Amino acid sequence: MATDYLVKVLEQGKMITRGIQDVDNDLYLEMDDDEIKLVTFDWSKWLGSETVSTKATETDGPTVVESSPSTTTTTVLISGDGGLIQHRVTTSGGRKEEKKIYVNSDRVARFSDYSRWDW
Repeated sequence: MATDYLVKVLEQGKMITRGIQDVDNDLYLEMDDDEIKLVTFDWSKWLGSETVSTKATETDGPTVVESSPSTTTTTVLISGDGGLIQHRVTTSGGRKEEKKIYVNSDRVARFSDYSRWDW
């Protein structure tokens, strides 16, 4: 399902596009061992008149620190090893959407784990 959303990735307070790829509704990040990236999803176009009610994040590898969702955005702070992050939201109307964030780190290269990784 195609979803209208905007992703902002910040590195040292500046929006970046280096090492980011958006493929089939999933996000791919290439990170160095010591990098920390702040990823903000703006769901406002997809939400319509609804709001973000809850969010949940599961991770296999990367360290993720979450902030409380606003009514239209969700934010995760990513660091550490490579792997998969599954970021889910539920709307005030009960709709659910998931974004997968595939992270490759110099410390742990997991290219073979994710067949869509095509860097």
